[in-house]
Amino acid sequence: MKKGWRESSSQATRLQQQAVMSGASGGVQAYFQNKHPEAIYVHCYAHKLNLVLCHTCKAISEAAQLFNVLQMNAVLENFLAITGCLSCINTPLAVGLKAKLSHFHMVYLLHIFQELLSVTADFHQYLQKETIDLADAVAHKNAVTDSLEEKRSDATAADLHARTRAFCEANQVAFPEPRMHTKKRMEGFVVESTCGAGSEVCGSSESEELKRKWFFPCVDRMIAELEKRFSGVNEELLKGIQACSPTSDVFLCKPYLSGLAAPY
Repeated sequence: MKKGWRESSSQATRLQQQAVMSGASGGVQAYFQNKHPEAIYVHCYAHKLNLVLCHTCKAISEAAQLFNVLQMNAVLENFLAITGCLSCINTPLAVGLKAKLSHFHMVYLLHIFQELLSVTADFHQYLQKETIDLADAVAHKNAVTDSLEEKRSDATAADLHARTRAFCEANQVAFPEPRMHTKKRMEGFVVESTCGAGSEVCGSSESEELKRKWFFPCVDRMIAELEKRFSGVNEELLKGIQACSPTSDVFLCKPYLSGLAAPY
């Protein structure tokens, strides 16, 4: 701020969320708003999307382990070469890493995040552009959220499981052993139907279990993080900016414009 930046010509700031930038008392945005109360702080949208992905992974411990050691597409495309190389290295670290990669559940997680990150990839590239239109970023976020909600389905989960099994068959990864359930006898009662841990009808198959344990929680967390980090006063402001564009479907829409006018 001491190198010729004309503060009077700035109406908004877009910063990352580290304390030095976004701190409410000592951050750059606090200093700027102290001099220009009308200026609005907008957290960098590209950084927001990275936080969405990070916090989605943190919600599933197995996913966090996965991201610590690999990159999705590269591993799936070179799986045999990677595991073969780890076998040749044969150090304790290499042996442990190969054991993790050669586990059915780890391969399933690889396919989950390959699916989910394919939805956010275009949004991520858009947010990296120098010519980004922040108003359009809201529309992009909504499109990503809608796509994720569509993928949260039994059909997508079944397809992921089928692709994982096919991948494991082609790459010599063993399938998990089916769980054996001990039947319980109920003396003096007549059991007309079952709905216990061993019932396929109640969704206890391997595919259903993985869907409930990992796939749906990952999708739900990603959607929740998107809504959390791309909402609030900044979204209302950007909708107001969008309403100022003659090419927008909400051009001069009063409820949208009120969000832009409120801070001033």
